[in-house]
This record gives sequence, C-alpha cells and structure tokens, in this order.
Amino acid sequence: MLEAALNLKFTIDNESVCIDLYIKNSKHLSPEWSMFYDCSWYNQSIEGRYVLLEYMAKGKEYKEARKFSFITPAAKKLDPCNKSIESHETLTYLDLTSRPHLTLHIQKLPTHFKVHEYEVKQCSCTECNFKQNFEDCVHIETIEAGSEEDDELLVPINIAEESGNFFYIVYANVKIHENRSYYISRTETLTNVNLKGMLTWLSVGLVMLLCFLIIGSLLGTKYGAKLLAEGVHNLRRRRVLLLHDPVHRIHVYVVTCLAQFLEQHCNIDVSLDIRDIPHTENKDPILWYNSEICSVNFVAIISTPPCSDVQEAIYKDLHIVGLNFMKELLRSKTPKTEIFTIILPYCNETGIPALARHLKRIRLMKDFDSMISLIHSDISDTHFSCGQHFCIRKALLRKIHHNLKIQGNDLKSSIAEMENIIKQSGKNGHVLNGPVYKELKSVTEPEERPLTLEKPAIEIRKNGELHDENNIANTNGMNKMEFNLSDIDLNGLEYSAEVAPRNSNCYSQAYEFFCDNLNL
Repeated sequence: MLEAALNLKFTIDNESVCIDLYIKNSKHLSPEWSMFYDCSWYNQSIEGRYVLLEYMAKGKEYKEARKFSFITPAAKKLDPCNKSIESHETLTYLDLTSRPHLTLHIQKLPTHFKVHEYEVKQCSCTECNFKQNFEDCVHIETIEAGSEEDDELLVPINIAEESGNFFYIVYANVKIHENRSYYISRTETLTNVNLKGMLTWLSVGLVMLLCFLIIGSLLGTKYGAKLLAEGVHNLRRRRVLLLHDPVHRIHVYVVTCLAQFLEQHCNIDVSLDIRDIPHTENKDPILWYNSEICSVNFVAIISTPPCSDVQEAIYKDLHIVGLNFMKELLRSKTPKTEIFTIILPYCNETGIPALARHLKRIRLMKDFDSMISLIHSDISDTHFSCGQHFCIRKALLRKIHHNLKIQGNDLKSSIAEMENIIKQSGKNGHVLNGPVYKELKSVTEPEERPLTLEKPAIEIRKNGELHDENNIANTNGMNKMEFNLSDIDLNGLEYSAEVAPRNSNCYSQAYEFFCDNLNL
C-alpha cells in the first residue's frame, strides 16, 4: 500500500528523463522531512543549458504539481571558496506553474560578498542567445538581501502584458564597492503572446471586417437593386383583357383606375373596351374583340356590383360581346390565353357570370400579389433564368406595394366610394335586378355541344367585309356594308359567325361567337 509518490521529469533541450519515487506506508516519515536526489548536474555536458523540471506529488489526501525552469550554472562559478564576486554566479529559476503569474527564485550569494540588495532587469531580444548583449533591458525590481537566515529571495512577475521574446537577469549590488552592480545570473528566454493586445488587434480586425461587410453589403444591395430595377424594366410586359359590365359610373371608374395602375406600375398592358375602342380606326367592337382575344396573354373577368346606375352608352351591352368571345375561348381545345376572375371588394360571387364561376378567383385588394404573380408567372423569357425571374418578380411586387401606398389613392378611394354606395343601396333596396343583369346570368356555357365548328352563315373577312354564303348568287354589292354595334339587336341567339384571326399571333383555329338576332 503506497502512502505517497513523486514523479519527476527533467527536460534538457529536447531530451527528457522521467523518475518515479514511491514511499510505502510502512516507512515512518516525520511531519517535516526532505528528500535529496543526487544528479550529475555539474558535469560540463549540461553547464549553461536550459533545463525544465516538472514534478507531481501524490498523497492520500493531496496532489500537487509544479514546473520550474533554469539555466544550469557552471560548477566553478558556484564554488563557495571562490572569493571573487566578479567570477561568481548563483542559481536563479522561474516557477512557471501559474503562468502568466511567475515567481523568480534567486539563491543568495555567500555572506562574505557583503551583498546588500539584488536588482532584477528584463531584457528583450529578437534572436536570443546566452551571449546576449544586455543593453535593451529595463529595471523590474530591487530587493534587499535581508537576513542571513534567508537563503532564497522571491520576486513575483506578471507577464500578461508582455509580448515577444524576453528574459530576466540578476545583478548583485555591493556597498563596499561603491554600489557597483555585478552580473550573477539570468533566466531562459520566454516567448509570450500578449493576449490583451491580441484581443485588441482581433477586435479591431473584427470591427474593420464588419465595416467592410456592411459597406460591401450596402454596395451589393445597391448594385443588386440596380440590377433588379433593370430586370423589372426589361421584364416582358404581359397583356391582359379586362371584361366588365359598366352598370355603375363609379364601378367603371374603379375598373379604369385599376387598368391605369396595372399599366403604369405593374409592367402590364391592359385592353379595356370602353377606353380603347373609340381610339381604333374602324371603331368596331367585334373586330376589336377578335383582335384582342388573339393577342392577349390573360383575360380577367371583373365581377359586377349588386347595384346599378345605368346610363346611355355609345355601345349598348358591349360586355355581352366580350363574354361570347370568352365562351368560345373556353370551348377551344388548346387555349393559349388563361382566364381568371377578379372579385372587387364591394362585389361577391353572384356578380360573376355563370360560365366563369368555375375559373380561378382573385379577390382585390387581398390577393393583389397573387394576381401579379399569376400574370408574370411565365418564365419562358430567355433573358432571365428561373432564379433571376423569381427575384425580379419579388422586386416588382415590392415596387408595386410601394406605389400602391403612394399612387394608388384614386383606386382605393373609388373602391371605398363604391362600397359606400352599395351599403346605401342595400338599405334603400336599389339593387341590380334589371334586364342587363338577367342577360349577364343567361350567358352560360352550352350543356353538350361538339367542339367542331359548323360552316358559318356570316363571315367577317380581314378586310372588314360581311360575306353571306346563302346569298352568294346575289353579289350586287350587298356583301360589303358598314354597320355599328348599335344597329345590332342582342336579344336572342339565332345566327353564328366565324371570326377569322387578324394577326399571326392568333390561334390557327377560328373562334365562333354568338350574337342575339343579328338584324343587318
């Protein structure tokens, strides 16, 4: 059974020797005892060399570990018979256990040298060696020799603030020699990294890096915003046809404001019958609808409000013509135009035509983003990749939100005004129950009709001529005539006409529309 153990480790240069000492409990040890281990320190092979001593003592109730370092002095310079202080040295070693808090141990010179104090200096060096010229040194501390009973002096040193390579030298001051200082020992060279300085430089570096990142982020954001703005500007404009029933002047104003906002801020070209037909060359609604239905990307059917303020219009029941074109578009086998419905805040599902109630619904202003995303969802544009198109669409939505807050006041105020009118009309009972609303509900999709087109009775040619095949023999000029929609009575469904596409972007398949009793 062991009572104590001592492990020693000597390191000289890069060579180490380990010694283990064990003390059995059968041996009686006095409370104050010492141990002497004889080593051949004083041969010439280790004189002036750096030595690191580590030990660990273990007992039943304690454990202690220490680390010391020193430079082995020459044996002749430790000879007590040496009477010359100039050729005498002493053993000085450092306790490195609690680094950066060190303790310098100085063994005092013999009393016959009459040393009254010891001076400690710190010397810095770049490439330190034992023959270092002690010029770049600073005073650390001066210690009185004290009583003759003390064999050793202790000097606490804190190297936390120090950095680089440095060592300590010890001088002995003798009064009888006019306070002359004699070099008696030095320590090994220490290399220390100033943690505080390193942390300071690290903090400065992090701050600079953060500044660079912030500046880079701002510049990158600015450059990215510029690229996105260019992308939004270069984004292919989409074309949308708005179909609505002009039952109320405020409702018409809402639709007009919506069209204007989409054109100015949403990269969308809008076709609106009551606004665009008067500016065409022939001012013919049928030809205009035939041209637009072939060229637009989307058709949006706007819900009808439940109140009316019917006024005389240049083109009576114009929306019925558009709905008939849309009905034939729905019957097409390969439609290239997508159709959806827009429910305004003051409308409900009953304001949607029966033939369009199964289509995708978008509620304004709640689903404004969904509408823009739907219209700009086509990524077939070869100018942008899928990721670029997604980012550009997001940037466009942010731009639209900003413009909607600043420049969408007309649209929002007109919607609010129409909502107020509907509330008042609901109280007074003035709701939309007239013949126009009944006609709107009556425009439904046929139950079971083949998708093949019959031979037309009336054909509208590209040059605007009306060709009646039943009167082909009587070609006395009656096949060419000018007519207005106001001359057409839309009250029944007796004739069908084939609408020939007007440009190369139209479908190869002709559309068939139905008008009520074309009385020409």
